[in-house]
Amino acid sequence: DPSAAIVVPPTDMLYYTYEGNFQLECNAEILACQFISPDNEDNKKQAVHVSMNRTCMHARGGGQPQDVGVIEALDDPKTKILVENVL
Repeated sequence: DPSAAIVVPPTDMLYYTYEGNFQLECNAEILACQFISPDNEDNKKQAVHVSMNRTCMHARGGGQPQDVGVIEALDDPKTKILVENVL
């Protein structure tokens, strides 16, 4: 059932540690991925919600903007997810 909720464990937020506060990249596992409606008519850009086991990307809060960046597949450098919104 596509509408069924996927239960994933909480994400380890590396930026909560002193060392993680300075990290610009990390290895992580994608735990769940949900495709959202296409961003444009020609389907070249697809919005997606991604849940990961760990992250160094900080969400918006405390007057600071959210991080933006790229998720790259280790086994295929051509596969990239542009991160524009961190929740």
